[in-house]
Amino acid sequence: MHARATAQIHHGEEQIAELVFECVPLPGGIAVRQLVADLRQLFLDLQRGAFRITPVEADARGAVLQPVRTVQRRQPAWQSLAKRVASPGFHGLPILAVAATVQVRVTLFHLVDERGRYVVRIELSFLFRDHRVEEHLEQDVAQLFAHVCTVACTERVIELMGLFDEVWAQRLVRLRAVPVAAGAEIAHERERIFKCRLMLHGSSVAGYTTRPGDDTSMQSALMRAWVEIDLDALRRNGVAMAARCAALLPMVKADAYGLGAVPVARALASLAPWGFGVATVDEGLELRNAGLSERIIVFTPVIASQLPALRAARLTPVLSSADDIRVWHALGGGPWHLTIDTGMSRAGVRWTNVASLADLLREDTPEGAYTHFHSAELDDASRTEQESRFDQAVAALPVRPAVLHAENSAALARVMRSRFDVGRPGVFLYGVGSGRGALVTPEQVAHVRARVVAVRDVCAGESVSYDATWRATSPRRIATLAIGYADGYRRSLGNRGTILLGGQRAPVVGVVTMDMTMVDVTDVPCRVGDVATLMGRSGAQVLTTEEVATAAGVSPYELLTGLRGRLEHVVLPGATP
Repeated sequence: MHARATAQIHHGEEQIAELVFECVPLPGGIAVRQLVADLRQLFLDLQRGAFRITPVEADARGAVLQPVRTVQRRQPAWQSLAKRVASPGFHGLPILAVAATVQVRVTLFHLVDERGRYVVRIELSFLFRDHRVEEHLEQDVAQLFAHVCTVACTERVIELMGLFDEVWAQRLVRLRAVPVAAGAEIAHERERIFKCRLMLHGSSVAGYTTRPGDDTSMQSALMRAWVEIDLDALRRNGVAMAARCAALLPMVKADAYGLGAVPVARALASLAPWGFGVATVDEGLELRNAGLSERIIVFTPVIASQLPALRAARLTPVLSSADDIRVWHALGGGPWHLTIDTGMSRAGVRWTNVASLADLLREDTPEGAYTHFHSAELDDASRTEQESRFDQAVAALPVRPAVLHAENSAALARVMRSRFDVGRPGVFLYGVGSGRGALVTPEQVAHVRARVVAVRDVCAGESVSYDATWRATSPRRIATLAIGYADGYRRSLGNRGTILLGGQRAPVVGVVTMDMTMVDVTDVPCRVGDVATLMGRSGAQVLTTEEVATAAGVSPYELLTGLRGRLEHVVLPGATP
């Protein structure tokens, strides 16, 4: 596979998949000829017995795929293989700088039962539906293309690992086409060049995800800027919340506040939560497709036309209008939660109007009822007032729901033990505290890093960045970091923010630009290639999410959710999602 190639998987009546390398012009006017690796002959060969396909060497003189028995011989036996390569089923590849590692396993049962040529006609459609393979592969194509176009001379590996091993037992499968990534997406993904290899993992537990080939190498020269997610710290924050309530309902909406809904939910699953909370049907489907079987409540009201899809995905809606309750009941019903507005004035039936739904609620009793505090982090009387209104509304229900919940992170952090059935922590899990009055403090979960890409001296009177908002009052040394507001580091942090280099603080100077941020490192040892911390821990120093958000003039919620764009997400070593 060439360093400027992209991959696409196609299906046909007589083939399972092809890796297609499109002709792409690159710097220097060099173009890559289209190369096709056809797996058709492989599966005809496999009728003689199931065996595992192993990686080929970087010289790639033979076929893209070689059986174990051939590789073990490692000798003139490749000449016999070359005969197969010469057939229409296999196409040899020239010597390339990048090796393609493809690992496929097919059981003898599949091949004998379907006689090889019919393997392709079997059912993988639900695998795509459950694991979003098509969507992930399309993204992976763009990521791979951006990577190989940027790092053309470095050996990289693509592993299609155990695809068939992970398909449900005794299920026959077919791969369908994955669209070629759009040019705009490839350009966007070019920023993600730190990935050393692309791994497609398929399993009903792990789902299909894209992760760096070496998560432990935080210092890879290919990394531009990234956010490290400490899932162990997140779990410990979850334990602190679970100790304050009877059952845990973690909020993982907005991609787990920007940190990755699937890995976060998997990490918290070890705490045996009562369920998970999301904001949209798509967010719930993402968790279902990743193999999560816990209750998933969609906390944003949905329109009636969305209820069938919600029910098909085994998601739990929140309802508050008579019409929506009737539609849900007509669809066959299922667990649902009643939203009661006690002062937020955002969604739900007003606490004084709950009695108007009494007849409907007798016919279709909700599993749960809940409200939402609008100022739980304030030490005022508002939470007490809302709790009183909620109690009044619950008393007006014909039947008390089995599950009552109201407390968010700030409310849970202010009580020793919740009086409700379930607690709904959110931002606390992700390392954001609840202000004064909180009885517990979270650990930092997100650590934003960026590499120093330039260091220069400026003279007194010279300016830095757009609009010359900062001028040196004496000779200063300025470092440029490869991160900007397009990565989620707010523009408002210009001349206000602080970063950490080697555990020492340095101020942000000048306007934060789209892709770069400048800092004054006159008093801090610094050289090109060093890693700066813009949020999180460096040595004994910590820049908390609240501290950075305050400097930026935004809420910690906005800051975290703003990290979802092109900034790479890396799970810290030792944290197993």
